[in-house]
Amino acid sequence: MRKLLVLTAVMLFMASAAFGQEGGSISGTVQGELNGTLLPLRWAHVAAFQSNADHPIANAATDSLGHYQMQVPYGEYLVKAEKMGFVAEWFDNVLHRSEATPVPVTSENSPDNINFVLGPVQPPPQDDGSIDGRIIEAGTDHGIPMAFVRAIRVVGEPLTLETRSMWNGFYVFPHVPPGSYIVHAEKEGFDPGAYPDTLLITDNAFHGINIILQPGEPPPPPRFGSIAGMVTDDSTDLPVEGAEVLAFGNHHNWPRRALSGADGSYILDSLPSDTYHLFAHKFGYLPAEYPDPVVIDSVQVTGINFALIPYEETGISGTITDAATSQPIAGASIFAHNVDNHHMHFMGRSLENGTYFVHTLPGEFVVEAVAMGYWRMAYPEHVTVVQNDVTANINFGLNAINFGSIAGLVTDSAGTPVPMAMVEARRIGGNFMSHGRTDSVGAYLLDNIMPGSYRVVAFHRDFGPGAYPDSVVVADGQDITGINIVLGSMFPPHDGVISGTVTDDSTGAPVVNAMVLALGRSGEYGRMRWYFRRAFTDSSGQYSLANLPVVPMKLFAASRGYLGEFYDNVRHFYEATPVTPDAENINFALTYVGIRTRSIAGRILMPEGLETDGIFVNASVDGQIYDIIAADPMGFYNLDNLEADTYELEVVSVYGENSLDHPVDVVYSDAREDIEFHVTSADDNQRLPVATSLAQNYPNPFNARTMISFNLAQPGHVELSVYNIVGQRVSTLVSGEYDSGNYIITWDGRDSSGRVVSSGVYYYRLTANGLTKTLKMTMLK
Repeated sequence: MRKLLVLTAVMLFMASAAFGQEGGSISGTVQGELNGTLLPLRWAHVAAFQSNADHPIANAATDSLGHYQMQVPYGEYLVKAEKMGFVAEWFDNVLHRSEATPVPVTSENSPDNINFVLGPVQPPPQDDGSIDGRIIEAGTDHGIPMAFVRAIRVVGEPLTLETRSMWNGFYVFPHVPPGSYIVHAEKEGFDPGAYPDTLLITDNAFHGINIILQPGEPPPPPRFGSIAGMVTDDSTDLPVEGAEVLAFGNHHNWPRRALSGADGSYILDSLPSDTYHLFAHKFGYLPAEYPDPVVIDSVQVTGINFALIPYEETGISGTITDAATSQPIAGASIFAHNVDNHHMHFMGRSLENGTYFVHTLPGEFVVEAVAMGYWRMAYPEHVTVVQNDVTANINFGLNAINFGSIAGLVTDSAGTPVPMAMVEARRIGGNFMSHGRTDSVGAYLLDNIMPGSYRVVAFHRDFGPGAYPDSVVVADGQDITGINIVLGSMFPPHDGVISGTVTDDSTGAPVVNAMVLALGRSGEYGRMRWYFRRAFTDSSGQYSLANLPVVPMKLFAASRGYLGEFYDNVRHFYEATPVTPDAENINFALTYVGIRTRSIAGRILMPEGLETDGIFVNASVDGQIYDIIAADPMGFYNLDNLEADTYELEVVSVYGENSLDHPVDVVYSDAREDIEFHVTSADDNQRLPVATSLAQNYPNPFNARTMISFNLAQPGHVELSVYNIVGQRVSTLVSGEYDSGNYIITWDGRDSSGRVVSSGVYYYRLTANGLTKTLKMTMLK
């Protein structure tokens, strides 16, 4: 059974051509926040833990710029950063390991933005004390890192405080409630130890509480061996160069690899003692399995030979290198798109030496290559493939991306900083997105930003969303600052809550940072009011939409790499099941579709006066939806997870639904499509008003912007203008022909010349259907 599983694993490796390094890396920065200023922290300790392990699998220390990098095997890790004098933190911005966001490392992904901002240790409360010291190896002055330290209260109510020593052996308990404590330390490979005295804590600080640990019985030295042999062509007995040999151990999670040389020889050295199953493969040959398991116990085993059987390949091969250094790039993705059949795609990955092979059918192809940290590149000519032949030397020299950053502040309309707002930057006409959260002073930093133009938006559960008014252009290596975003008005107080989880429908794993959007409406005073609320899932996939009106709400969830859906498991707004607060366990199980290579971006052009929130755009082929997203608060959308194909676009909103009148082709490149929306009032429950009316603006008083609603019973000419207290016209908001219906107009507090008006009382007047009505509103700054 085990051989069958191992052979299956090898075939999966070959099917994806995912032959690269045995592991990847985790990197990022560690900064400290001191008096509102972010500074790089040198000699901060960063550790990566496997999910069920007490000891880190890798450690790193930051340099003078706060940068760190550590090598890890492929897998999923919890990452922690710490430094003396600062509060230790787990990624992403949490204090406890149970809340940490897992960091996946795969052949396609070596995360380079696992960043930390550590806050200083605050002075203990007046009644608390503190304890610090070092854990030291006996007979030396060497600090012992990652020792487990406990402070146990032995007088009073039982209490145990726990921490771990840092890379230099230092530890600290910054907040110790009053009582008598003993301090105990232990570390694998050492005998446990304790501080000899009991510490009486009131509001005092104990320094230099050092604990010396004696080394325990040393573990037996590891025993290593090697496996060597030859790889030859079965039909000619000639050596086969560049064949990959894989050794799967019974007690190891990932295979060991070696490539055969020009003489066909290979060696797998430094193998831990284990029983190994061996396989060999190279394109152009059938994969081969060595018939017997090979036992390694600090010996060299030779004569493990393979004779590969050749067969005629059909496909494309070449080499992927760095354009500047000519060094090979491992793990690059190569895509071949058939020119005559847009639904025919083939993919491969480059090996450690940069070579690749993509199995294809005969035909003419557009070939592209992309790797993490490099720009996508298309081969300048179509590539022709014939049956039983390999089109070779389709080589790529990829240009490295010089990343930049975007930074700024998120505030409310009064200029007050908003902590814990979610900020998202989406590349216009590309499939790149970055997101982060604001800190305690409302500041955010989005680093590792590819050059290009971006839409930057911000969300917070208590405010309407906000967007930077212009696109943000990031040049090579440019750090853009001052991208400040003002959130919408604070939502009026409501008591409703909807909560649940967002998970992967195939694995059940939580989907982190998924967006959940709720839309609801109510009829008040003869007009329709729409409510829009957003939330994002935490590290456990949970979300909570609070401050909701108790009205039926329709919910939508989406995340990068997943196909969005409405509750309950439908793709269309009008098929969604309404949920009325309070409601729990409103769960989504999203379908993972992977990261695709094409995008369609643009803006939804709404009729004047209609809100652009609550707009959904989907892309379909023959009625099957391949991507669906919610537009941002200013109507911009980016379908950034599409395959190379030709798509039909549909726009759905609370005002109805429209379809683009022509297909959009993204077979060879991304596309931009601005879509003019026409109100259709497709919702059967949305009734036309029986009388023309003007409602009081909301909010009132207001700062920065307010919404003015009016109803038209019959189509006709509409004038809506704003006047100051002396009767001078400040701005004309509406002037034109309108159909009957419900309308919401937003005034941004500016006059007809675009200048922000002063605080004070203003009047707005509606003239329509023979009705002239004037109401008063107040602007406060």
